[in-house]
This record gives sequence, C-alpha cells and structure tokens, in this order.
Amino acid sequence: MKKVLHVSYSLDTGGGPLYISKIVDEIRTVTHYVTGNKGYYFSSFETRLGPGKVFELNDKSVIANVKIIRRICEENGITIIHAHGRGAGLYARLLKFFGAKVKVIYTIHGFHPDTLNPLLKFSYILVEKFLYSYTDIVISVSKSECQRFIDVIKPRDVKKMVYIPNYISAEDIKPPLVKIDLDKDFVNLIYIGRLSWEKGIDVLLDAWQMVRDEKAKLHIVGYGPDERLVRAQVDGNNLIFLGKIENASSILPSFDAVIIPSRFEGMPFIGLEAMIQKSAVICTPSVGLTDLFDKRTSYMADDFSPNSLKIAIETFIDDFRKNPFEIKDKVELSFKKVTEEFSKDNLKRIEEVYNTIQE
Repeated sequence: MKKVLHVSYSLDTGGGPLYISKIVDEIRTVTHYVTGNKGYYFSSFETRLGPGKVFELNDKSVIANVKIIRRICEENGITIIHAHGRGAGLYARLLKFFGAKVKVIYTIHGFHPDTLNPLLKFSYILVEKFLYSYTDIVISVSKSECQRFIDVIKPRDVKKMVYIPNYISAEDIKPPLVKIDLDKDFVNLIYIGRLSWEKGIDVLLDAWQMVRDEKAKLHIVGYGPDERLVRAQVDGNNLIFLGKIENASSILPSFDAVIIPSRFEGMPFIGLEAMIQKSAVICTPSVGLTDLFDKRTSYMADDFSPNSLKIAIETFIDDFRKNPFEIKDKVELSFKKVTEEFSKDNLKRIEEVYNTIQE
C-alpha cells in the first residue's frame, strides 16, 4: 500500500486541515501520515491515525521543517508528499530540489499573490515559477484560481495542473454541539470563519454599521487576528460575538442567512456547507466564491466595498420580509449545483492521483 505524507503549515481550523481530514477518513487505499504545526486537528489526527503517524513541524523555520519532512519520509519509507498550502508547498518541493526521491502533489488552497507587498509578491511568484519544476501534480480547488495561477506563473507544462474542487455531502454535517436561542422577531444573520483581513471581516463590520435595520442581528463565530475589531462593535448595532464554536457550520439552519465577505478564497467549505444545508448566502465576488455562487444562487455584492455588501445584505432582508420565494429559488438552485458539481465523486479523483502517480 502506498504511503502519503500530508504536509500543512498549520493543523488548526481552516479549509486546508479540513480537506486533509476528509481525505484521511475516506481514502483507504493508501496509508496516511500527517505533519504540521499543532492546532485543532493535531490531536484528532493522532487519534484517528494511531501512534507514529502524526508529526509536529518547527513553526516557520524552513530549514528545520525540510529536515523534519526528510526524516519522516526516510524513517517511514514515504515516497509521496501531498503538500497543502503555500508554506507546505515550499518545504516539500525544496526537499525534492535537494535530491530526495519523492513525488510531490501540491494543493494550492488559495493562490493570492495580491495579498503581499510588491517585493514579497515578486519573490513569491519567482519562487513558485522555480518550484513548479519540482512539482509532479498541482491540484487547484477552483477553476478561477487555476486560471489565475496559469496566467501569473505561466508554467511550461500545464498538464501538471489538475482541477479537483472541494466536495461535500449531507453526511459531512455533524450534529450541533451547542444550542443557539434566537429571537425570531429579528432577521438573524451569521458569519462563520477566521477573523482576518483576507476573510473580509473588516468589510463586513463596516457594511453592518451602514445597515439601518433595528430588527436585524449579526452573529459572528470565529477567532483570529482581527477579533479586536469585532469586540469593539459588540456593545451596539445588534452585533453578537459568539467566539469559537466546534462544528459551527451545523448551526447554519438556525439562521436566516450566512454572510461570506471574503477578499480571497480557494474554495471555502462554509460555502459548500451552506449549499448542502439549503442556507441562503450573502457574499462578495471573490475568486473561489464565484465558482460556487452567482446572483442567481446568492445575494452577491457587486464588489468588495462595504457599501456594496451593505446593499446585498439589505436586499436579502427586504426579500426575507416581502419576497421569500426569491430566497427559496436561489437556495434550491444552489442545492442542485452542490449535489451535481461538488459531490464525493471529486474524492475519487484525488484517490486516482495517488494510485496513478509513479513512485
């Protein structure tokens, strides 16, 4: 049986570790190993995979992490590395550059050079161009992201690029671990995700300040570097901060709509989780989100400005009160799309990559 080492800079909450978790649980034709910095999923992987199969990285130390991955591969006879995200992709492909006899599969999970300052952006693109030669397969989880990668990196061998979107099924939604009591006299909206600039939490907060509706509430679930911005607004404007909640997506049906205000995405699981549970979605037109939604299936803002998101929120609230069939039509179209395009069949394609790659 082939052995696959999954490498992720962080094993905390987020799309990358969740993606690994689903693969580890559901692809049984290979033996899985995992390494990353400790976080929410670390102990879970230890429990599921057993002793000697989960390893800790050394924070952001590139040299130390390359050495750790080399040691894991040598001691366990691993010849396939599946790197998840930018940092992991750097470590795995540098290992191959230094002569390790491994095959490297690189799932991008978000190619967003525009988030970097000009010098870092130039350096990042240069490194990606160089490391592409030491990559055997590049998996992109969204078509728009795949096209952006090709346009920017301009790889000579595009046959290495494979589009395999994230997937979901009703069985992926776990039972809620908390009970949320909501005032049904209000329109109850929710944000679930990392509290960071990339996720657009500041855009959402600015938009919410402009929403003039005393009978609407915004609930925020998550944690991250911009938590202070959220807490600064908790005392007013019908904003409720719920902090970190495990299996948070399971409470989506309790709310009237979920807001996804991201500036940058790969393909967000919260979007798929909303679709499979027939939850209404208010969102921005970010790469990744546009693979899932359009104006027929969501309340999508025209751009990334707070005013545009505010208009989308108010349009939903107006339909909620006066035109619920418009919401129902969007939700049904969205559900049809997720069951047809983002099913477990995509998992089989990842399994095919593992089983067909030549060690």
